[in-house]
Amino acid sequence: MTPATLPPPLSSAPSPFQVESCQVVLQKPRTATQGALKVGEATVGDASGVVFLSVRGSQFDVVQPGKVIQLTGAKVELFKGTMRLTVDARKGGAVADVTDDHGDFPTPNADVHMSRIEFDSFVVGPKDPEPANPAEVEAEGGGGLAEPEPTAA
Repeated sequence: MTPATLPPPLSSAPSPFQVESCQVVLQKPRTATQGALKVGEATVGDASGVVFLSVRGSQFDVVQPGKVIQLTGAKVELFKGTMRLTVDARKGGAVADVTDDHGDFPTPNADVHMSRIEFDSFVVGPKDPEPANPAEVEAEGGGGLAEPEPTAA
C-alpha cells in the first residue's frame, strides 16, 4: 500500500515509508512522573507520494529525516478534513527503523501530498426519504400498488 492509495479510514499501512521531515507541534509538561507530552508531525512517503504522520513521545527517537520506517498497527484518520497516519502504541502499534533493510529506497514524491487534499465528511442516512403523507399521494392520483390485470386462461 502506498501513500497515494491510502483510503481514509484504514487500519493498516504495511509498506515502508521514508521520513522527509519531522517537527514538534506541541510540547508541555504533564506530571513529574510522566514527563513532558510531546506531539509532532512528520512527512513520510515513497515514490507514489507523501502523507503526514502524527508522532508522539518515544516515536520521535525513530522518526528522523532520512530514515526508512515500518508502521505496525497504523491507522489513516481524518483530522480537520485532511488525511494523516497515526500509530497508537497503547493499542499495539509500533514504528520501527528499517533503514538498513532498504538501502536504496526511492525518493518520496512530494508532488503528490495526500494530506493536502481536503476530504468532506458526510453522514450516510436512510436510502429512501421519509414517506409522503398517504392522503397527499392519493389526492395526486398515485402512490398505490396497481391492481394486477387478469390473465386470459
